[in-house]
Amino acid sequence: ALYIAATHGHLDVINSLLEKDVEVDAPASHAPIHEAAKKGHYQVVERLLQAGANPDPRDRNGSSPLWTAADLGHTPTVRVLLGKGTANDVASREGDTPQPKDMQSKHSEPRAGVDIECRAINGWTPLMTAARHGYLPIVEMLLEYGANVNAREIDGWSPLMIAAENGHPEVVRVLIE
Repeated sequence: ALYIAATHGHLDVINSLLEKDVEVDAPASHAPIHEAAKKGHYQVVERLLQAGANPDPRDRNGSSPLWTAADLGHTPTVRVLLGKGTANDVASREGDTPQPKDMQSKHSEPRAGVDIECRAINGWTPLMTAARHGYLPIVEMLLEYGANVNAREIDGWSPLMIAAENGHPEVVRVLIE
């Protein structure tokens, strides 16, 4: 039931289930936090983290919630997973284009348990997939938290090469700074 509620972003149902001490973690391929991250339900992600959910389960492709949120361009979800803010902070920025001041953080490390360098089975990191799609705010956030700009995937491609191939000059500029 928690998995289904997380998939559909039903925060009120999740709260009711958690009041009854429902297990927040499930097998990685069915982890509620993974589904919430995939759908961009950042408030659900935050609530599951507050309830003690593993922030870094992997699906059958080796993808984590952070990887998936970065791949799908869910900036608010990435922000919550990294520990950059709460759902309330994110809600006040929803729809806004993050400005450089938004990228400043008191945090130097991602949320405990979140692997910023997690790799999917193709060897891609969250930074690589965000660079592929040109998700500049996510790229900046990942770099702020120490993502390896020189990481290579299984064919030897770096985030810079991936951004260049996909025609994202703003991302290229940030990656070479």
